[in-house]
Parts: sequence; C-alpha cells; structure tokens
Amino acid sequence: MYDPPAQSHRNAQHRFRAQNIRGSLDYPFNRSLKISFIPGIAFLNIARQDSIDVPPSPSAELRLTATGPFHAEKALDYFVRGGVRGNYTQVHSGGRTLHYVNVNLTGGGGFIFKLNTATQWQFNPFFGVFYSNIWQNTSTTRQRFVDDTYNLFTGEAGVEIQASPTTHIIGSIGFSFQTSEVIYNVGINFR
Repeated sequence: MYDPPAQSHRNAQHRFRAQNIRGSLDYPFNRSLKISFIPGIAFLNIARQDSIDVPPSPSAELRLTATGPFHAEKALDYFVRGGVRGNYTQVHSGGRTLHYVNVNLTGGGGFIFKLNTATQWQFNPFFGVFYSNIWQNTSTTRQRFVDDTYNLFTGEAGVEIQASPTTHIIGSIGFSFQTSEVIYNVGINFR
C-alpha cells in the first residue's frame, strides 16, 4: 500500500526513465499484519535513443507490513515494513546485450494520520522513511561490468483517499535523501 520510491536504473553509459505498472496480492494474517506479493513490469525510456532497444522489464517484491495505533491516539497509526524486491532489465545496443539485475532489501516505517469526514470519504496522509541495501549487477553473457552494493535512504509523503469502502486512491511523492531524484506515484486499490 505504501511503496518506497522505485529508483531509476543507472549505469555509466545509460540513464533510464521508468514507467512502472505494479499490482499487489495481499494476505492479512490479522488486522495488523499482512504479507504482499507485488509483481510488476517497467517500460523504460532512455535519454539517448541511438539504436538502443529496451524490452519491458519484469520485477517482483515480497513485503511484510505491520500497522497499529500509535500510543493512545486513535487518529495516528504507525506502520513498519520490510521487503525484498528484484528486477531484471535487458538493453540491446550495438549488437551487444547488457543484463541489469537489481535486488533491494528494504526496511522502514512511518506514520499514518486518519482524517475522518462526515461522508464516506476518508483522507489518510502518511509519511515514511526507508533504508535500502541494493545489490546491482551489470553484465553480458561473457563479461561482468558492475557487481556492487550500495545503500540508499529514501522518504515518501502522500495521502490515501478512501472513496468508498472498497476503493482507495493513493498519491505520493518519493524522494531520496542522497540524490535529487523525485518519483511520483499514483495508485488505486480495490478491496
């Protein structure tokens, strides 16, 4: 439900802009704990287009989320989340195929403020901070160019709007504390 920002794929030669489509299959263990499987596909655009082909890139995430009331305040909840996400990208350029594999191990948490209205509409602003350890591998079938790990601190602020008991609209802005990247997310949940 509350996604940390997905980072753009990078290497020394290419800079990608991604448009992601992701779905979520959730299984609640109880009212405060759920596990989610989130498959996705990314459509990547490269800033330089000279004879570069990038097919759609698959991704998958497994996430565990716990929520609950923060202290005795009923309008303020907390959430804690951990997960692992992997994505794979191919880039065909100049008769050579590069393979990009990223695996993100992410954990973090934040707060959800519940604003109830006299109508069925509810507004739930949220803010979270996340830490990711990312393993990145770039290679051809014969040569490895990058095999590295790095850490990333990110944040996300947004609002979940409950339009009906079964429809939720989520908008958020994700950002990095270490770079100037800003990522906009829009989603619809049907329950």
